[in-house]
Amino acid sequence: MKILVFGDIHGLSDWEKILSKETFDTVVFLGDYVDSHENLNSTVFKTTLRKLIDLKQQLQDRCVLLYGNHDASYLNNEQSSQWNKKTNDECLEHLQYLYDERLIQPVFIHDDIIFSHAGVSKTWLSDIACLSDVHDVTFENLPLCTFDFNVYCGYDQYGDTVSQSPIWIRPGSLLQDKIDGYRQVVGHTRMEVPKEIDGCFFIDTMPKYYAIVENGTVVFKQNL
Repeated sequence: MKILVFGDIHGLSDWEKILSKETFDTVVFLGDYVDSHENLNSTVFKTTLRKLIDLKQQLQDRCVLLYGNHDASYLNNEQSSQWNKKTNDECLEHLQYLYDERLIQPVFIHDDIIFSHAGVSKTWLSDIACLSDVHDVTFENLPLCTFDFNVYCGYDQYGDTVSQSPIWIRPGSLLQDKIDGYRQVVGHTRMEVPKEIDGCFFIDTMPKYYAIVENGTVVFKQNL
């Protein structure tokens, strides 16, 4: 099985070109479809969401759309960094549709690899989600508030604590408290180049890099 993986796209359209030239069985988007580091506007985010909805409806289970903290900022009315009223007015309906129709999900698991926006920690799984099996991390089992930024293990403004949810935890805490027996592929924390550290693959590197998972191997690819 060949899985094509995109980090946080934030309204960028480079994924479309990559998608057209790569062969794949499944494509995974790691969340954060709205807000921008590139000063894109709300109309661009709205168009991006429409394209992703169309892609999901076309590919069905072959397309996985994961839930990011910037998406939660609107969908869960958290109004975190970069929240914008115009983006809210133009995009909330589409984000709500993704959630209501379960076209979006918090985690995706294939073999021993967990895909999520930021990573799943043992502390969050057991103490916040009150679950013993990461396969049970679904919107059917957990309300949106379970994924909120929390101070269960102390406050860090960047979310670098082991209790943070799969849309908020930072690499240091994830590596400290990652789930035994699994590798993880995540975005969320911006990096110039993708990195693999102790079985965790950090790929918030769009549009420069994306990843391919094939035969159990994770490979970073440059977007040329």
